[in-house]
Amino acid sequence: MVNRIAVYAEGPTEWYTVYQLRKRGILAQADMVGCGDRDQVGRWIINRRKLKNIFANPKLPEYDGILFILDQEDNESPFKAARDIADGFFELSSLSGFDNIFTGQLSNRMNVAFHISSAPSPDGNRDFDGYLLKILDTCGDDAVNLWFEMEAHDYLKRHFSDSEIHSNQIRALGREEIPDLMERSHWDILRNKTMLYAYITALQADKSHVWFSEKVIKLAPPPILKDVFTNLIAAWYFLAGAENDEI
Repeated sequence: MVNRIAVYAEGPTEWYTVYQLRKRGILAQADMVGCGDRDQVGRWIINRRKLKNIFANPKLPEYDGILFILDQEDNESPFKAARDIADGFFELSSLSGFDNIFTGQLSNRMNVAFHISSAPSPDGNRDFDGYLLKILDTCGDDAVNLWFEMEAHDYLKRHFSDSEIHSNQIRALGREEIPDLMERSHWDILRNKTMLYAYITALQADKSHVWFSEKVIKLAPPPILKDVFTNLIAAWYFLAGAENDEI
């Protein structure tokens, strides 16, 4: 019997990331509950107060496992972020070899895993958006080329092909020049999302950062995704009760 894993997250970017990783075959051995909710993701977005309400509810949902994806934010460690939520409901254990994955078991013996997103922001806050930036940086110029080839509107593709600007210039505009302009104006960049929006601006992607982030996961080469999301993949395989030979 294939396990059914439900994914709850603080924001849609995280949920869509798991959705795309599962769709691309990077997460295997289990079904993702709610794949049919692709356009109604709000069911799976949950804040920390609501999360504690789930744990306190005697009628827990009947899944084979639950994956919670939360930001570390300004907590001093990933463990403290997870402990503050689980404390009083169940004991947490660190998943061996991973410093931001914690596991536990609810009162109905259902396994749970916390992925505490810990990519650092310029101001020290830690969140999920930093993983998207790492993917873009690792892809380099290819990220720009893939965007214009696969996702940009036709008018933007034509403009790109007809202009004298190159992929490396667009990437530098988003990752260096716009942030540098802000810093020269003494308006320091604090969070990863600001840098992500600078990149989106340079690409002239005309939709939300959530939409853009999902496209990044959809287009990035699997080896890069496996490297950036090694810990997230490990949490999935723990809940699936399977060995992950890809990590």
